[in-house]
Amino acid sequence: IEALGSPSHLIREKAMNELLGRRGKNVTYVTEKLKVHAATAKEPLGAANALWTLARKGREDVSWSYGDTNHSDWRVRRLRLNLVRSHFEKPYWNSFGVVGQLNKTFEKEKDAAVLCELSILNDGIFRNNGGRPDALVAALTSGAAADLHLRYEAAWHLAKRADEKAITKL
Repeated sequence: IEALGSPSHLIREKAMNELLGRRGKNVTYVTEKLKVHAATAKEPLGAANALWTLARKGREDVSWSYGDTNHSDWRVRRLRLNLVRSHFEKPYWNSFGVVGQLNKTFEKEKDAAVLCELSILNDGIFRNNGGRPDALVAALTSGAAADLHLRYEAAWHLAKRADEKAITKL
């Protein structure tokens, strides 16, 4: 598991393949170790690769792709939310409980990129109820607009779902 943070991409890939190949009783053990590593790894690269390994291992179960805790690096937190966002498109996945838990977890989040990702996740989950573009507008006004990539992604999502009130506020 420590090899997931290696500077060498070949070592990281070999470690991921080795962990993905585990069967039997080792699956639960490896899954728990990966979740812990994703939350506590000193190097963000190792934490991100632990999340990617979990996502590759079990795409049908959302608990495999993010674990229960956060990492100190904003890029890992954003990746975690992005992986969760890939699950809400599945028609059989009940996401309201998980999103409620994530909203509590990220309640005090300060990073604009993570807030932007969380608001896009919330907007996608509640899309059948008209969406909730206000959180995305708030993320943009709190600093996400300074980043060109975040501004582009937010504009794309706002163009799809925002109403006149949200666009005027922006």
